[in-house]
Amino acid sequence: DVAKLVPTVDKGLAALVTHCMAKRPEDRPQSMQDVLERLERPERLKQYAVQLGLGTVASVAALFLVGFSLYQLVAGSLIQEVRPSMRRLATVAAMQLSTADLDQIRVAEDMRSPAYRNVAATVARIKDDNNEVVSFYVMRPGARAGEYAYVFDIDSADHDDNRNGIIEPGEEGNPPGRAYDGRAYPAMSAALATGKPQSDDAFTPDAGNQFSVVLSAYAPVPLGKKDAPYFIGVDASSEPLRKLKWALFITLSVAQALIMATLGVLLSPGRRFQQSLESAAAATK
Repeated sequence: DVAKLVPTVDKGLAALVTHCMAKRPEDRPQSMQDVLERLERPERLKQYAVQLGLGTVASVAALFLVGFSLYQLVAGSLIQEVRPSMRRLATVAAMQLSTADLDQIRVAEDMRSPAYRNVAATVARIKDDNNEVVSFYVMRPGARAGEYAYVFDIDSADHDDNRNGIIEPGEEGNPPGRAYDGRAYPAMSAALATGKPQSDDAFTPDAGNQFSVVLSAYAPVPLGKKDAPYFIGVDASSEPLRKLKWALFITLSVAQALIMATLGVLLSPGRRFQQSLESAAAATK
């Protein structure tokens, strides 16, 4: 046993020597090509692992850049398409609201008033025709810049979405009079100040609901009046962007799997060794 005679010998080399010294000729390597392949196998496996690893890293980086660029391109086009349509919708909604009704809504108890029911009916009618909109709300400016108070919200009542018996953040309703911090949304104050519809630049998390990502547009009420006493806001869902992310993720994952499988075949030690033998055989002819 070679390993017993030379304890420090490589196990693979020891096994090869033992194989070459087999008692029966048919148990020995049948050619020098077999011996050469056994000798070169560890190095080839090491090279294979390194090259496959580098190829994988490079392909992942390339696919990430491609996916990121595609997402930015499509998302940017989607936002540019959504913003004007949301401003038009906010404008249509503002034209149908009555400041006389809004003036009568101050506190939660006013939700039982005819004025509130008029506003709710008007908004419900508009929302029924625009399923892509997830929320409608009307606000008046507060005492300080960027602060507002709800006059109407399509989700005025609390809603236990997960049915655990507890109203958690994101499940509270927004009754009349509830404060809202809108300092992160300058388009709100711009709509009131200019008397013209405005919209956010991108999909952003809602300050009043941490689980909601929306693109919002705002129109003053009454429309065209500078320093208007109210504005109506409409929120578009980010669901198209979420679907886009998943579609890109799945597509790029499949592409990555195919690339890795292809690299595995092209860099295979057996394949490369066979190619080298064929080249050597051709050179000797």
